[in-house]
Formats: sequence, structure tokens, C-alpha cells
Amino acid sequence: EAIALHGDIESASIGASMTGAILNLLCIMTLQNVYTRIAIYLTNWENHRLRETYDSYLTVKLFAFQFVNSYASLFYVAFFKGQNSGYPGHWTTLFGYRQE
Repeated sequence: EAIALHGDIESASIGASMTGAILNLLCIMTLQNVYTRIAIYLTNWENHRLRETYDSYLTVKLFAFQFVNSYASLFYVAFFKGQNSGYPGHWTTLFGYRQE
């Protein structure tokens, strides 16, 4: 019975991880569309004379927006997640669950 319980906990953990990964993917894809529209709007607003300069500035904006969009979650996990989780005996909680 202990093996079955371990399997249930493991499958729940995998399910939670997959749900988080899918939600992260959906947010990245949605924000990519939003950021692309913003980059095009801002570049049009700048009113460049030449198509070459328009394309250059649009490329820089798209690169910057997509870089931040794609790697923001990695920076969060690497540098911020766990910083405010507390310490043994005094864990930070939200709705009764530890923040890790």
C-alpha cells in the first residue's frame, strides 16, 4: 500500500508540474502576440523615412520583447523563487501552503 501511495503522490506532482508548464507556455504565446503588436505600433509611430531603418528598429524591438518574454520565467526561478519562502519553523504561507 505504501508503494501505491507513493505513486499517487508522484503522479500528482507530475500533473502539477505539467499544468504549470502548460500555463507558462500559454502565457508566453499570448504575450508574444501582444508584444509583436506593440513593437509594430511603436515602430510605426516613430515614422521612419526608409524601409531599412524601419526594419532595423522593428527587429531590435521584437528581439528585446521576445527575449524578455521567453526568459522571464527562467530568471524568476533562478533568482527570485525561494527568496521569500522563510526559514524552518517560520515558513511564508499563502492559504495555508508554503511558498516555494
